[in-house]
Parts: sequence; structure tokens; C-alpha cells
Amino acid sequence: MSSNLNNADYDYEQDQETHEKNGGNVQSCRICMLEGTYDNPLFHPCKCKGSIKYIHQVCLIEWLQSKNVDVTKPGAGMVCSICNHPIEFRTLYDESMPDKIPFLLLVKHSTLKIFETFNYYFKFTLIGFLFFGGIPLSWNIWGKLYTATVDDFSFPNNSKWHLNLIYGFEKNVPQSPKPLDILYQLAINYRFSLLQILMVLVVHAIAYLQYDMVVREPIFYKMILHKIGLKFTKQELAMQTLRQRFPDMDPSDVDVLVNVLNRQQQDESNDDDTSDEDLPQNNINDENDGQLEDIGQ
Repeated sequence: MSSNLNNADYDYEQDQETHEKNGGNVQSCRICMLEGTYDNPLFHPCKCKGSIKYIHQVCLIEWLQSKNVDVTKPGAGMVCSICNHPIEFRTLYDESMPDKIPFLLLVKHSTLKIFETFNYYFKFTLIGFLFFGGIPLSWNIWGKLYTATVDDFSFPNNSKWHLNLIYGFEKNVPQSPKPLDILYQLAINYRFSLLQILMVLVVHAIAYLQYDMVVREPIFYKMILHKIGLKFTKQELAMQTLRQRFPDMDPSDVDVLVNVLNRQQQDESNDDDTSDEDLPQNNINDENDGQLEDIGQ
């Protein structure tokens, strides 16, 4: 069984012979621009004419799929994007196909379909149960194990570990609880774990928002780079140091002393500069004296 374009008025072989006799150009597909063959003939599914008249069935199906149109569904809205003519497909059956579907084939495919549907819903149901039910209960069990680790692995009931994981460190732990009692305790554990998880999420959200608010402040980068506080010149820092070491000194004497130190530093720096400039000149004079001595000899 296969699908084919409803194009009964088109004879591929006759159309090709007509073009060859008349010396015209052989028609090509409007999408792939290839000619038609006996295995992949060209069809005329709409009212378009000229160079866009014909199209391959495979090219048409790919184009419809790119438009999110399912050609296998009956009644799908398939129209030509140029002339808006509806495109129709017809189903071709094999000659050896029986009139009725075999019973075994029907049972086989029905069973496979039922199994696929059951597998699909069971898979998502299991995922939902493990996510919404398993995570809170696992959270509660790990909390009890962590508490036991801190308390030197001491549990109220040493004979039945599953009761310790369910009831934890409660005082009134039944020795032989009924199934309804276990379900009730699991429901309590589930509610408590949900509250804990919700509280953790809220705390993390608040911490992140607070962090984001701090990071967005311009002063934050100055604090990180230690570019904060007042800025002092070298003279002001020297005056502040002298005042701290000699609090009884007159402020005018401090100013005079700082000015003297600054002048001394400037004189030393000037002397260093002049000595560096005279050094190459002295070397040149020494070399000239040496050359004159050689000439005299």
C-alpha cells in the first residue's frame, strides 16, 4: 500500500514524447529542478503552469512536511502556496493484498500498540512518582541517617532498621506497626520534607537576590579592588605620621620639617639626574684622551 498523487489525467510517457517531437524543453521539478524518470515521474497536482507546473511526489511530500502538514492524516489542509489549489492524494493498494486483514496480523499489531501506549504512560507516571514522591522521602531518610551519624549511629530500634528510617528518633515507636500506621508516618515525613525543601529554596532565592543587589552596586568593585577611603599625598602622609609619633610637636614645626624633607628629596633626585647625564660625557672625554695619547706615541 502506498500513497500517490491524484493525477489521473497526466500520462508521463505521452507527455515526454510530445515534448521530444515538438523540440521543446523537457519539463523539470519546480523544487529540485531535475527531470522526471519512470521510477520517479513528474506530476501536475495543481493549476500552476510554465516552469513550475510539474513536481516530484517525494519533493512535494518533503515540502508539505516542512510546513508541518501530515500527509498521512485524511482531511489535512494541503493547498498549493502559489495558486491555492487543493492537493489530493490517493491510496494505491498492492494487487496481492487480501480483502480482509488477517486475524493474527490484527492481534499482533493491536497488542504492540497497546503495549506501546501502556509503556508511554507508565514511563511518565513512574518519572512523576519518583520526582514528586521519591525526592522528598529520600530527603527525609538521608536526614535521619545524617542525624544518626552525628549521634554515633544510635537508633531507638536496633532490630528493625526500616522502622528507624520511617519513624526516626521519635520516642513512641511501635514495635509492630500496621500498614496504615506506616502510611500515616510516611505522609507526615513527606509533608515535613516538602516544608524543608521549600524553606531551602526560599533561603537560596533570597541569598541570590541579595548577592545580585550587592554585586550591582558600584561601590562593590571598589571594595574588591581596595580602592576605598580617603586619598592622601606623600606630604600629607608624612605630616600625619609625624603627628602620630610626636603628638606634642607644634603643627608649624611639623610643616617646616616636612618641607625640608621634600626639598632634600628633590635635591637628591636632581643630583642623581645630573650625575647620569655627566656619565656619558666623561666616558667620551676619557676615550678622546686615550686616542690623543696613542697619536702622541
